[in-house]
Amino acid sequence: MTFEKRGEFQRVFYALVTMNMLSLCGFATVLLIITASLKKYSKIFYLVLVVVSGVVFTGYILNSTIPLFEKMHSLTSSSGIPPEYTSTLFKSLGICLVSQFTADACKDAGETALAGKIELASKIAIATLSLPILEQIIASTTKILGVN
Repeated sequence: MTFEKRGEFQRVFYALVTMNMLSLCGFATVLLIITASLKKYSKIFYLVLVVVSGVVFTGYILNSTIPLFEKMHSLTSSSGIPPEYTSTLFKSLGICLVSQFTADACKDAGETALAGKIELASKIAIATLSLPILEQIIASTTKILGVN
């Protein structure tokens, strides 16, 4: 990719991000007003609206990040980084997003203990997912240092 094309990509991407953030913040403000008034009258509808709006926001955000993931994929594939590393990175990011969304929904419902358990489980899952990379780093380090 030439320098001019790269600059064009950045300008377009930053413009899209800015527009998305403005519309996202506007939508969040409207939802905040609706949920604040709804919370007084019906806790169940309040929780349903919060969870549904969280799903909509997450989908909107993930849809906006497609160009970012495509760019990251093209950068990592052209750099010679093994696909296992990027695969682990994307899986870890997915675990973070899903667990954060779920923990926030639990906190909104007043279940902070359950939210804490979800956050702990996600940390353990990411650590487990990262073990093969850690093994490769240790093997490479011992090979460089000449340690058996």
